[in-house]
Amino acid sequence: MLLLLFKLGARRYALDAMAVAQVLPVPTLEPAPPGPQGLAGLLRYRGGLVPVLDLRQIAEGEPCVLALSSRVILVGGRDGLLGLLAEHVTDTAHLDAAHQLAAIARQSGPDWLDPTLYEDEEGLAQRVHWAALLTPELRALAGPEVDPP
Repeated sequence: MLLLLFKLGARRYALDAMAVAQVLPVPTLEPAPPGPQGLAGLLRYRGGLVPVLDLRQIAEGEPCVLALSSRVILVGGRDGLLGLLAEHVTDTAHLDAAHQLAAIARQSGPDWLDPTLYEDEEGLAQRVHWAALLTPELRALAGPEVDPP
């Protein structure tokens, strides 16, 4: 499976590359009304607005550090697009069952994190289930005008 790798602070995470519509440099975001934790703003994209979540804010309670390698990762499709602000979005890797470690306990983890860890020469990475982050509240912010790629 091809995964897009990124960091939030010191930890590595991965997204299924098939879910990624586009990876963008961090744009200026439109202000958003008060919303769920981590809502960084709204991205103007293809005639619509896409909610952007700061993943580090959600994972660690601190905003992403904006650097040259920081990106907005657009994920989704027909059910809506979601922007994920992340750090060190620089690599992809083919990781499969041979790279999986035993699943860690799920009881304490959030729904948007897969309990399985992947290991390669760069270290450990935990897979993100982006769809668990796209709540009905965020879909309502995007509105029906977003045209998925």
